[in-house]
Amino acid sequence: MNDTELMRRYVAGEEEAFQELVSQYKDALYAFLGRFLNQSDLVDDAFQETLLQLYLSRDTFDLSRPFRPWLFTIAANKAKDALRGIQRIESANLGSMLDSDEPSIDDVLNTSDYEEHMPDDDLIWDETAAAVIGDLETAVEELNGVLALLEHGNGGSHDTASVEPYVASE
Repeated sequence: MNDTELMRRYVAGEEEAFQELVSQYKDALYAFLGRFLNQSDLVDDAFQETLLQLYLSRDTFDLSRPFRPWLFTIAANKAKDALRGIQRIESANLGSMLDSDEPSIDDVLNTSDYEEHMPDDDLIWDETAAAVIGDLETAVEELNGVLALLEHGNGGSHDTASVEPYVASE
């Protein structure tokens, strides 16, 4: 028997038609919800709510329309409701964390003495110092090269000095 005839019988009050519809669609419906929700407890709940909605909504079904899309729309809506429920629970858990006596992230950021000293100031200072030291070492090497050329160009008759790099120790 086709879906439309089963729904027609169910709308007329035949409980056996409901049982046949459930039997016919239970596996496909459960698999659909399983792909949608991916958590067995949520799938079970949404499956039961879908069947309950089917049972309660027989009077709103339009017999001129196909049954399967109507049933799976109910199932999709129940799955979406389940997902929204999870999101509300996660939001509530986050909200309860913020209600604690611990300071929030905003509190920490807003009370930080960021104008005086930020946590990354030391890192920036170290990087800047390393860059300056590297530049000084390069300059010293270039000056030593110039001095070597001068010494060689003058036949070594003048005293030349080497410029030693200065590296500050910490």
